[in-house]
Amino acid sequence: MALIAMVLFSLPALGAREARAENALWSAGSAYTSPSGRTEVNLTTPSLYALSDEAEIFVDLPLMALTPNVGYKRAWPGAFARANAPLAVSTRHRASSPSLLRGISTLGENPFLLTLESDLLVSARIGPRASILTFSAGGSWTPHLGREVAFVDEWDLLAPRVGNAPWVMRGRLRWDALLSGQMYWFLDTQLFVLPAAEFAQIEQRVEVSWRWRRVKFGAGVMGILSIDEKGARSMSALPTLDAGVAID
Repeated sequence: MALIAMVLFSLPALGAREARAENALWSAGSAYTSPSGRTEVNLTTPSLYALSDEAEIFVDLPLMALTPNVGYKRAWPGAFARANAPLAVSTRHRASSPSLLRGISTLGENPFLLTLESDLLVSARIGPRASILTFSAGGSWTPHLGREVAFVDEWDLLAPRVGNAPWVMRGRLRWDALLSGQMYWFLDTQLFVLPAAEFAQIEQRVEVSWRWRRVKFGAGVMGILSIDEKGARSMSALPTLDAGVAID
């Protein structure tokens, strides 16, 4: 966490710089949607296809081996879907199910069949198209065969996105900004709360990326702070990589 804070405060104020128009097309985890017909295939962020200027479908490719998934994102109202709109509001929904590999890892437990997720996203452009501030809040529900259970397993604690806890609540704050030329950076902070396990996890990620209309590459670092029901804390950090290609 300290390393991420040092990187954040060492970066200059970038909100007033002009971003190149083609880079605004890349999705960045914000409430804005992509132009109609655009396809993105990304390494560590959701891959998507824009059904229209206001709606897109997406899949999280890194999670497919554990939880095959599909999602839908919609901008509300439609006027906020424009790429240069000062404010955007959207909802994002995703459904996933356990793969064979995930099912084997939970043999002997009360199995789950489906996980449903929903989030509300609000984004605002700060400065002349260079910076985007995004807040989102939502959660997931995982019904199990038989009665609802209040247990979690090792997957929940290691990765709340793919665990089988009955309920997970989450919030997110993200800042995207132009660094220089084709270089961009973002700071992303997420909070996961698992009520059944009295467990919380904070993930903070900072990444620098090179973006063009159809290609992007990025690298950074993510810090993870976990707090269990006894108040015990654990911290870890790991490098992050991202890459993507797009078709308009």
